[in-house]
Amino acid sequence: MNELVFWNGKKILVTGGLGFIGSNLALRLLELGAEITIYDCLDPRSGGNMPNIGDNRDSFKILVNDIRNFEALSNAAMGIDIIFNCAAYTSHPNSMKDPFNDIEVNCKGVMNLCEACRRFNPNVKIIHVGTSTQIGKMIKEPIDELHPEFPVDIYSANKTASEKYVLIYGSAYGMRTSVVRLANTFGPRSNISTPDFGFMNYFIGLGLKHRGILKALNYMAGSAAVVASPIGESYTAIRDGENGFLADSNKDWEERLQLLIDDSELRKKIAAVALLEVRKKHSRNLCFKKLNSVFEKAFNHTLLEDECVIKNT
Repeated sequence: MNELVFWNGKKILVTGGLGFIGSNLALRLLELGAEITIYDCLDPRSGGNMPNIGDNRDSFKILVNDIRNFEALSNAAMGIDIIFNCAAYTSHPNSMKDPFNDIEVNCKGVMNLCEACRRFNPNVKIIHVGTSTQIGKMIKEPIDELHPEFPVDIYSANKTASEKYVLIYGSAYGMRTSVVRLANTFGPRSNISTPDFGFMNYFIGLGLKHRGILKALNYMAGSAAVVASPIGESYTAIRDGENGFLADSNKDWEERLQLLIDDSELRKKIAAVALLEVRKKHSRNLCFKKLNSVFEKAFNHTLLEDECVIKNT
């Protein structure tokens, strides 16, 4: 079915719709003709930010409330065709500092959503957004749906629990539920001033603020990345100072970041080098130095192919 035809006129609820991922999703669905309700408590610790929807505020029905409020959430869910649950207490480090708040939002809040839908809108489609860190340490590759889960922080553990709530409601009550896990998402409308909301956005922020590639690579080594929207568009939004995060950027950093954006093969090579360094069990400092060297060589077009080859043993 044509994408425009499917979404046109659909009544969509996006919880956490004023945050980074939720706002990108809401704006895209708006372009496709959906009728969007945004439900967000605007907690700065979770990334909610009204300017994320720019001049489109009047195009949405916006409900400023908390998913811990069962009555308000139940009312919001009535008459909806599809719910994207992007609401969460999203910081890994903050979940360790304030675990009970993380439980309240990421466990009780999701249970509120499931129960509200079971009681008042059992035919709604629920898509729950999780995180790749629910896996914890990789035991085998590739990582699939059957990979063991041993999360290493409270946020990831609670996202694992809430994912299971959603799936249980699907199997036990015949509800239409799906879950998806995102990995190191980056793009426009993200907070690039702190690593609390993801290292990839912070990595870009460090570069644009002239803080140095080595420090940025502390948050990059051995990891993969996906984009919330086309990466070229993401870069343009950040470069032009969207959301006021960006100070003046210099030409050198713009060229280097543009190289990463334009060259998918280079991104694969950097990821391959990171994986090689991890397999060699080198220290973190050695890993970062190697990655920095690869980045510099790539920028100067002196990178050799055999530096980025992963051999199966």
